[in-house]
Amino acid sequence: MTNSLLLTAWPNGDDIHTTLRIASGYTMPALYTGSAKVTQISSRINATHYTLVFRCQNCLKWDHNGQTGGAATSSGALVLGWVQAFPSPGNPTCPDQVTLGQHDNGMGIFGAVLDAKAANPSYTAWAAKATKTVTPTCAGAVETDVISVPVPKGTTFDYIVIGGGAGGIPLVDKLSEAGKSVLLIEKGPASTGRWGGSMKPDWLTGINLTRFDVPGLCNQIWMNSTGIACTDTDQMAGCVLGGGTAVNAGLWFKVCRGFIVT
Repeated sequence: MTNSLLLTAWPNGDDIHTTLRIASGYTMPALYTGSAKVTQISSRINATHYTLVFRCQNCLKWDHNGQTGGAATSSGALVLGWVQAFPSPGNPTCPDQVTLGQHDNGMGIFGAVLDAKAANPSYTAWAAKATKTVTPTCAGAVETDVISVPVPKGTTFDYIVIGGGAGGIPLVDKLSEAGKSVLLIEKGPASTGRWGGSMKPDWLTGINLTRFDVPGLCNQIWMNSTGIACTDTDQMAGCVLGGGTAVNAGLWFKVCRGFIVT
């Protein structure tokens, strides 16, 4: 569902919040910057389910920072996708700052037939009922735990290698073995505990191991890719020290006589 308009909804207390997003890859979808608008007609929440009837204006054609797209309706059919997840979102009362987990409770697509009966004769009456908007409660700017390391000043290098993955790290290793000074730049965080990584489940607390040190956790990338998946590609790729091999528990870390900048 990358590069398409996404409508997300979640219950919080007596309200159902919504936000429109655009996904560029396997990471938290960006806040949609176009003119689409969601207004609610009715909602219902109980202990196990919630229901939302809404109106979404300008949602079949989108323009996100100059990236345009749309859902064709002239072919007589419309393909829609859906996903759902159990984990509660972070910042649930602030749709602009909400954080959502990777869908872990099913996904799929379904088709809508756009024939002569598709337009409901009562649409005008239904649209008139779409008057409710839920007031967000936001705490201000969201802090980030991403820490950058500056390039050492006053230092020159024979080579600069961009990307600390399966290609970058072995290349730096071979160049440094040959006596060359090398700067390796990786935009992602450290992965393994040995190299200062800290991403781990609770049951690894107190142990110098992370999710990248445990081969059985390699599939966690599909459940929680925040801070690990690259945000500049619509394909799953690891932006972390070790790259895709770190995600796949096939690590190779050996950097001699060089600098690593994350």
